[in-house]
Amino acid sequence: MANYPPPDTGLQRACVSLTKSKDTPWEALREFLKGYSVKSKNLLPDANCYNLSSQIPAGPNGTISGGDWSGVGTGQSGQSWDFETCTFLIEHIGTNNVTDMFPPRNFTLEWLNDHCASRFGPDLGVPRPGELANLWGFDRLLEVGASNIIFTNGLKDGWSVGGIQSNLSDTLIAINIKDGAHHSDLSHTISGPNTTDAVKLARVKVTRILKEWLDSIPRY
Repeated sequence: MANYPPPDTGLQRACVSLTKSKDTPWEALREFLKGYSVKSKNLLPDANCYNLSSQIPAGPNGTISGGDWSGVGTGQSGQSWDFETCTFLIEHIGTNNVTDMFPPRNFTLEWLNDHCASRFGPDLGVPRPGELANLWGFDRLLEVGASNIIFTNGLKDGWSVGGIQSNLSDTLIAINIKDGAHHSDLSHTISGPNTTDAVKLARVKVTRILKEWLDSIPRY
């Protein structure tokens, strides 16, 4: 998700540390965690181990994974994202250790219901899969009359597989960024030295399209 800008990203550095020749997988993992702990300053100097409790979000009954099994973050930010993934932004993601590198863990709505009720109470912590899509017509944008929307997809962002990657109409436009990642066209320095040509081109396209739309509005 944060694999931008290439070639020097946190993801690529992590992959290099794991794939370097090591005596055992544990040595490779130790090397990886050592780099991460130095960056995050969560290494316990006395115990010489990584403090996983530092990754628990605020609020009652917080867990490391939460509604987002990749981690919801820490503090109030993590608490708010846990709430989002407990209510409207349900992530139906499981692992099997066959098509991925993670231990097997099946997603179940039953587990999510229990977790969310524990975190936010039985009234607030209620998962509502599909409610936003039904409310705003995300799966039927043409039918509901949506227009003048630009969907940008950084193709190095895993979430892009669930994005709209082709034009739906003349005013529902998709722009795919080959070496872009998670909102890399929005959240990084526009004129930065590491900005890729693909991201620059996407910004030019977006600016041109928005200008055309704004110029087409009648002036009274």
